Amino acid sequence: MGHLPIAPTIGATILTGLSAILAGGAILVIVIEVEVGRGG
Repeated sequence: MGHLPIAPTIGATILTGLSAILAGGAILVIVIEVEVGRGG
């Protein structure tokens, strides 16, 4: 138990990154839909 939990940290980082990417993609889709709805 003297080593750092590197694997769980990497897993958490990847999950956080994927969540951020998915959230950003959802926001981008909403923005695009709004712009298209405006006739832009």
